[in-house]
Amino acid sequence: MKIFLRLFKAEFIKTNKTYGFLISVLIPIFIAILQFFIFYIKHEHFAKYGINPWKVMGMNLFSILGIIVMPMYIVLITYLINFTEHQSNSWKYLFALPISKIKIYTVKISMTLFWVLVFCISIIIFMYLSGFLLSLFRPDIGFQDYNINYIIFLSIFKLFLSSFGIISIQFLFSIYWKDFIRPVGIGLTLTIAAFILSSWEYIYVLPYAHPYSIMGNYNEFNTRIFTTPIMFSLVYGIIFFIAGFNLILKKEIK
Repeated sequence: MKIFLRLFKAEFIKTNKTYGFLISVLIPIFIAILQFFIFYIKHEHFAKYGINPWKVMGMNLFSILGIIVMPMYIVLITYLINFTEHQSNSWKYLFALPISKIKIYTVKISMTLFWVLVFCISIIIFMYLSGFLLSLFRPDIGFQDYNINYIIFLSIFKLFLSSFGIISIQFLFSIYWKDFIRPVGIGLTLTIAAFILSSWEYIYVLPYAHPYSIMGNYNEFNTRIFTTPIMFSLVYGIIFFIAGFNLILKKEIK
């Protein structure tokens, strides 16, 4: 456990130098600011219908996250996790250490999950901050009159789980290819494909569509955690985690 924590700390320092923390926080801040101004400028529209503003904000949020932001964030952060090793060609030095490859691989995956968790926590913090400020400056909208904390927290947790499949797939891509174009380009292509096929009956088989499914769950106030897309996400996560590790074992690091 001590070795794992030391490796995790070292990986954290390396990733932080590649702006992992910045993008994990700046993207949620940008989305929260965007949401704030939408409600602030259109306050009369939201106040007129007397609807639950938290539900509307959540729908907007999970729609933006699920369609493009969450998948592309994962594509970028998985690339950054392995960027240092590719840039300096230091894989051979890393694997020369008296540490098993499974520990090194697991630490890197854990670091990816950590940054995705930071991203999800940042989303919910800035979402609440945006709603709080709107309750002060635009009380006619009614943010202060409603409370759906449980479904919001649950949806963020489900969003985190829905990312497991994409993380494992993109992590495998980012190890296999050293360059930026191929892992990121393929991730972007699959994200666009998932969006185009979003109305398909069996869309849940596509891992890049899993975050988008959270929007529907949120709209329906579905409190079941292990929905079909999330189950598929977890299965994909396990399968591609094993595939990525086998790649590391068999790949000759030059």
